[in-house]
Amino acid sequence: MASRLVVLRQRLANTIQSALESFSRIVAPSIGERTGPFLQEGEVIFDFLLLQRVLNRMVEASFEKMVAADKAHFDELANNIAPRMERDQLVEAVRQKLINARLIVQGLFGLERAVEIVAIDGETGRQPDLLWRQAEHTLSRLRSPDLRLPQASTASIAVDPQTLADELEPLVTGLKQVITSVELQRRSAATSQQAKQDAIDNHDQLIVACSRIVSGFYLLARRPDLANRIRLALRPKRRTQSDDTSTDQPSTDDTRSSSRDTDSNTADSGEPAPAP
Repeated sequence: MASRLVVLRQRLANTIQSALESFSRIVAPSIGERTGPFLQEGEVIFDFLLLQRVLNRMVEASFEKMVAADKAHFDELANNIAPRMERDQLVEAVRQKLINARLIVQGLFGLERAVEIVAIDGETGRQPDLLWRQAEHTLSRLRSPDLRLPQASTASIAVDPQTLADELEPLVTGLKQVITSVELQRRSAATSQQAKQDAIDNHDQLIVACSRIVSGFYLLARRPDLANRIRLALRPKRRTQSDDTSTDQPSTDDTRSSSRDTDSNTADSGEPAPAP
């Protein structure tokens, strides 16, 4: 799957290559006739056909390199989907586990004493890193040999800190692992994005250079009409450069996923109110 700007650049590359093909039929003979009288003794006519072939190969190789970088970046983005989905699922599971634990201990021991057991001052986090820190801190509280449960308000419900810890620990461990995985994928995507942008920039420079060379020779061959076609073909590219930032924006589903990464102060309806 090629990005829109790569497709646009393919059209420009085709335009330049088409101009280079005409170059061999129109420019070489005309320039040969025009420059021939100025050759001095021992000098030979320039090999314009060789120049045409070399420039054509350069444009083709540059375009293929840009396409390869575009594909590599797309693959990096695709590889990040599964870790993000897993992370989001674990965020929901860990968050719900902490909310339930807070409801239980707050009902049994009161709001102030609940903070001694579930290490959350305020609202349960939604952002993965913050939520993991809250869960990891809570886990260390539950595992602490110094933990002493306060007097419960009822004897009909019993809380076992070790059981809560056993339920929470695999979720906390999994969340940390997937957060690390998503971050590594994010860095890889940033690297591939930079490689793609470098390939695009280099290709653009080559296209501009080739267009000036070819259009200049067309003018020298007294074909301003063909030179003007090349200049007109480059104008849409300049207008699309401002759209570069929109090329790799996430889809609607990605946007919804990334929205979970931001801090939120909105509590679930079932979550206890923060301590004053």
